[in-house]
Amino acid sequence: MYRVMLRMRVRPGGTGLFEEVIAEVAAAVAARPGNLGQRVFRADAGGADGPATYYVFSDWVDEEAFREHERSAEHRERIARLGAVREESAMTTMTPVAQWGAPAL
Repeated sequence: MYRVMLRMRVRPGGTGLFEEVIAEVAAAVAARPGNLGQRVFRADAGGADGPATYYVFSDWVDEEAFREHERSAEHRERIARLGAVREESAMTTMTPVAQWGAPAL
């Protein structure tokens, strides 16, 4: 398994549009070959990141499946739609080391 975590801060007043667009993007990505699922989280209002920060977790069968998706024209078109509301973003990729208990949602 290969996991990608995106941290995105949304421009003030853009959370509604962001949630609309990210739902479309995540659903399309979840349908890609090699994708194991998408999860989108919003930071708690009382947290250091504030309510305009989102985390997207994307699980893949392997790194190559993710990279193939990332290079696709469809992905670039969809992700460009987020540019209007996204203030900043960062991506972290990771591979599992160990797991205890049931798989995370």
